[in-house]
Amino acid sequence: MTGEKIYEYDLDITGVTDYGVSMESILAGKEKIPPQGARFDVAFEGNGTGRLRGRVRGVDYLRMRADGRVELDIRATIETGDGFRIGLSADGVGVLR
Repeated sequence: MTGEKIYEYDLDITGVTDYGVSMESILAGKEKIPPQGARFDVAFEGNGTGRLRGRVRGVDYLRMRADGRVELDIRATIETGDGFRIGLSADGVGVLR
């Protein structure tokens, strides 16, 4: 099954809420991910282009696992140029390198 890309977003991180260890210290290699993992709320906003254009704002409630995997839980609102709002929910797993 092939898909068609209908939008692309250019996002800026507007804030990070740390719970315990800071994301900055983990990414800089100053601290290791705790055995129980680490949780961060990453706020973002930006603009989209393509067939689905508009402004997007949301939060990724991400969890870094001790094995280096990152669980994504994204919740956002897309507001189109003509004023419609679309709720977006996405999840996935990435690898911290």
